[in-house]
Amino acid sequence: MKLSTDDRAWATAVKDRDNHRCQRCLNMPNPQGLHAHHIFTRSRRSTRHVLRNGISLCMGCHRWAHSNPLEFHELMRSEIGEAEYDELQQLSRVLEKRRRNRI
Repeated sequence: MKLSTDDRAWATAVKDRDNHRCQRCLNMPNPQGLHAHHIFTRSRRSTRHVLRNGISLCMGCHRWAHSNPLEFHELMRSEIGEAEYDELQQLSRVLEKRRRNRI
């Protein structure tokens, strides 16, 4: 999947903020093995590029997050706190219209 410039910038900022370390297992994988994962899906445009909606995960923990979404969200709620989690979740539910290129 090809990422946009904004997606790449967001992913880099998440990894930089997290000191290039998996926030679940605390390992420091090689650069290709560290992924920036959205807490609330990237399809939600209102939080797609919000830094606090991201977490750095190694490949194994990233797979775990996708395979265990309820456990992942429990972890996120405990890591970032109830209030922050609820605020981010509410923000993720704000609908944004897609911009269409006009000719």
